[in-house]
Amino acid sequence: MRPDPELLREGTRLAHLVLLSAAAGLTAERLLRPGLAVRGLALLVGLGGFYAGSWLWALADWSPGPALLGQPLLPPIVGALGVCLLVKLAAIGAAGPRW
Repeated sequence: MRPDPELLREGTRLAHLVLLSAAAGLTAERLLRPGLAVRGLALLVGLGGFYAGSWLWALADWSPGPALLGQPLLPPIVGALGVCLLVKLAAIGAAGPRW
């Protein structure tokens, strides 16, 4: 029994999407240091950033720029930075005043 080639193609596409999202989230987390020590935060930020960045790019009708593994690079990185910034602001707000 041979696996369906269409299923394999979609599986590799999904794996590429998750890898690129994790890399974008890890980059954003390392750059902004949100202040939360939560497992999987980089992946969550990356997946949210991929969605938010793609939405923003489609709304503004910008060129997605270079691609890696069949996925555009700029929208997920910019989106992950935006999502990580929101997480950092939420962590600062939850910490309360420092005096």
